[in-house]
Amino acid sequence: MAPVQTTYTTTHAAGAEGAVVDAQLANVQSKSAEEAIPFGRFVTRGTGAEQCKLPTSGLEVAQSIGVAIRVQDDVANASDVLQYEVNRGVSILDFGVVYMRPEDAVTAGDPVFVRHVAAGAEELGSVRSDTEGTDATAVGGCQFMDDAAAGELVRVRVRMTN
Repeated sequence: MAPVQTTYTTTHAAGAEGAVVDAQLANVQSKSAEEAIPFGRFVTRGTGAEQCKLPTSGLEVAQSIGVAIRVQDDVANASDVLQYEVNRGVSILDFGVVYMRPEDAVTAGDPVFVRHVAAGAEELGSVRSDTEGTDATAVGGCQFMDDAAAGELVRVRVRMTN
């Protein structure tokens, strides 16, 4: 006999990293993943015209094409990680609002800086409040919509200008 669920959660998280916030006006384009890309990370053009990848320079951040958004039809890989795998189609939000997890505390209305140099637990394409030396670069047209501590979900307004 199958087990019976006996406990229920009455409250749920407001969103998930990489999830589009609501049904307001948004634009999503598609590219192919040149490398593994976690949900909720800024991406830039890849080596091929229809490819995308995580940014590895300030110039690539300035040329970002949007945020890899969470999709519900994906499954976890062998390491139990939900992400876009190499050569998979990537849904990229270039206009709209998406949930992201900043590396540090952020303030509503402030510009978004995107990491392009990573060490340790830092991840390329993640967001933060400053340049952290020269490891992150501001991305035009984007701003934080809420105050949030490091690692908390925050709404990010994405308005790609390129």
